[in-house]
Amino acid sequence: MGLRYRELVAYGPFERSPAERGYDYTATTPHLEEAIHGFEKVLASVLEGAAFESRLKVLGEEIVGVTRRIRVLEERVLPRLRSQVRTIAQYLGERDREAHYA
Repeated sequence: MGLRYRELVAYGPFERSPAERGYDYTATTPHLEEAIHGFEKVLASVLEGAAFESRLKVLGEEIVGVTRRIRVLEERVLPRLRSQVRTIAQYLGERDREAHYA
């Protein structure tokens, strides 16, 4: 549709092994390791959702702008055009009658 938006890309992988996390995993509890692993799994989904939300936000703003423009056309331009069409139709009708009776 010609709408420009920024493509947000999250470079992963977000799930790391305990050795890659930068601390002594032998000194922590298994619950902490499980929580960290769960967080890393959720992080990828959250970032993907954030990219989608960004596109939807831009699309929503564009829809609001287009709706505003349509409203202006309906309320200001369209009545003026209808009036001009009516005037032209009357003028053509008068010319037709003059040509018919002249």
